[in-house]
Amino acid sequence: MTGASASGPDGATPSGPRAPRPGDPFAGGAAPAAPAPHPKVRRKKGRRFFITLLLVSGMIVVATLMFFTNSKNIITDFYREVVVPRSLPEALPPDYPVERARELVRTLHAFFGDVDEGIIGDEAALEMMGHIEAALADRALTEQEADDLLAAARSLRQTAGKGG
Repeated sequence: MTGASASGPDGATPSGPRAPRPGDPFAGGAAPAAPAPHPKVRRKKGRRFFITLLLVSGMIVVATLMFFTNSKNIITDFYREVVVPRSLPEALPPDYPVERARELVRTLHAFFGDVDEGIIGDEAALEMMGHIEAALADRALTEQEADDLLAAARSLRQTAGKGG
């Protein structure tokens, strides 16, 4: 042979086996080593925050849907449970007769109860709420305004077919 090295198809030279390559798993004729155990998989930071954010967003969506589907009941309950028994009597003049004040509260309470039951329509409820808001605009009711509220509630209940 003239200057070329004589090597076989496996890269071996006539003098012995070929030299191992770096990273060759079969170097030295031994079986490959068992794979190293996987290190603990670390959760990405912020995953707990993302899940919490997702849950809070879902709760907000559910609350919004509930509000839109029950908004009429929420508003009429507010008028029946807060405005009528608390705000109206406090706004009445001190010399307003107690029995007429009780009658006003009872009539308006029954009115908004009928709205919740569907006996009185939405238009009548909005009209009555407008009367109450106009009367309470200055946070004080005159005797005439209180009597007008009572008459309006009775009239709207009569047109709905419910006596007052």
